[in-house]
Amino acid sequence: MANDGLSDAELSDITNLSRVQDISVDEGIRRYAGFDAFRTLREDVASQFPNLYVAGTWEEGEGTVSITGEEIPIELEQLLADSPITVTLSRGHELTLVELESLVASLNEGFKEFDSGVQYEIDAPSPAVDVLFTGGVPTGLGTISEVVPEAVEVNLIPFGVGPVTLKDTKLRGGALLNGSGCLTSYTLRSATGNTIRMGTAAHCVTLGGTAHYALHSGDGSTSVNLNVLSSGGTTTDIALLSHAGWTPLSTFYATWNDKRTATARAGIPEVGDPVCHFRRVGTDRCSTVKRMRLANGYYTAIMWDNVSGGGDSGGPWYYSHTAVGVHTGTILEDGVNRSFFTPVHNYVQRFGYYVRIG
Repeated sequence: MANDGLSDAELSDITNLSRVQDISVDEGIRRYAGFDAFRTLREDVASQFPNLYVAGTWEEGEGTVSITGEEIPIELEQLLADSPITVTLSRGHELTLVELESLVASLNEGFKEFDSGVQYEIDAPSPAVDVLFTGGVPTGLGTISEVVPEAVEVNLIPFGVGPVTLKDTKLRGGALLNGSGCLTSYTLRSATGNTIRMGTAAHCVTLGGTAHYALHSGDGSTSVNLNVLSSGGTTTDIALLSHAGWTPLSTFYATWNDKRTATARAGIPEVGDPVCHFRRVGTDRCSTVKRMRLANGYYTAIMWDNVSGGGDSGGPWYYSHTAVGVHTGTILEDGVNRSFFTPVHNYVQRFGYYVRIG
């Protein structure tokens, strides 16, 4: 199969993803070559039609955009017609993304009376709320019925998944942080000005402390201590570091031998998205999103495969030249360890900072 139209970066990611999935590179190209264009399209649909948009999923080389209702605005038809790729439109779904996020806000209030051992998740875009609990069934479940629409299914689930394992003069993503402990994600810029910050995972640093930043040996191994200025704590696994006056770049280490420029930043990832990340040890670095978890108002992405290892935390998740997420660790689900990450969208939501692109 011809590689026409694929950048070197995209072909590299598809090649790695093909190895992880045990398929040929030609099959990988068939499945994923159009994904970048599809992601742009679905984000256009979500921004232009927020009261209709439910989800945009990519599977087996084809994209599907799901909306509520049966009527299709002429403007949406035109947007799909102008797309360079063919997209299926799925209609009649119950819950838009806007309604989902509104429901989360209500749940944040409604669940305050629950025991600390209870947490809730919404597997977007499915209209269902999973209440995970340890010990006995939680009391106060009447609160749920008051804030969850009738069309939304509520599931009580004993918390049986395994423990989460947190892997532990230029600024760029994928640089070393605290020796062998963690990595940086991306250089960030304030949404309201030109203030620069360096990103990483919250569990890698201590708020008010410092973190030792070092470039890879190929760039001289120069290093500096950065102050830890903001942290998402246990709510969302992201943190902001100072820049120590170093020159901020839009580049990141995709692998030890591959520096890329972030030319785009993703919104919220969706099920089926191919994503890769910088990995210290090992060659398998790409997988696809198994599910999106929305808990306490913030998203995390859980992958199908375990393609990460110790010391990867805080590092960049990406696809081609698009910044997608920040590595958190692995989680045991259904007896399988799976990598998971925090979307870069959370930097905007929590701190008002965007990934710096160039």
